[in-house]
Amino acid sequence: MQVDVGRDGVAFPRLHRPTERQIWRFQDLYEGSAVGFTLELYLLSLREIFSTSVSPPKEARGICVGALKNITSNLESNSNIWTQKVVLELICDIAAKRGVFSEFTYPSYIEDELVVLLRKVASGMRDLSDIERAREDVERAPVVATVRRGVELDFRKNVLDVLKNPSPIIILVKPPEPPKSRLSFSSP
Repeated sequence: MQVDVGRDGVAFPRLHRPTERQIWRFQDLYEGSAVGFTLELYLLSLREIFSTSVSPPKEARGICVGALKNITSNLESNSNIWTQKVVLELICDIAAKRGVFSEFTYPSYIEDELVVLLRKVASGMRDLSDIERAREDVERAPVVATVRRGVELDFRKNVLDVLKNPSPIIILVKPPEPPKSRLSFSSP
């Protein structure tokens, strides 16, 4: 993990493209529905809550997933580009363990919802170069050894799977063929 040291000697994780991301947040707030910005705040709040509690209560799962779905409920696959960029980078930060998300692991049920959200966002993005850059960033990021390493690698693999194939998964069913007519017409 790359670290910057401030003037006061306090170390903090280096942000990934901080100026660009701040512009994206402002555009998300101005032109979009602020879903990306709100999602960032929500995930930072969850990090704070889960890092201070020994074991979250069983009810936390339903509440956390419900709140996440509520925040992202008006996010359509054709939402504005700024919201898409904020969400894409946010989820890649979690998968790559970089920035303010570098020292925390979310519960698997949150990670599962983030993969679903990433698929929705990535399938609506028109500029595939953003997706390609995000995929390369996650692939290049070092794997961090933690207690939940296997689960984290699953999340990282799932994120990479979405980034490698960003189109929505559609199952095509071949319609049944119409029955053949028993009547035949012949010309004289």
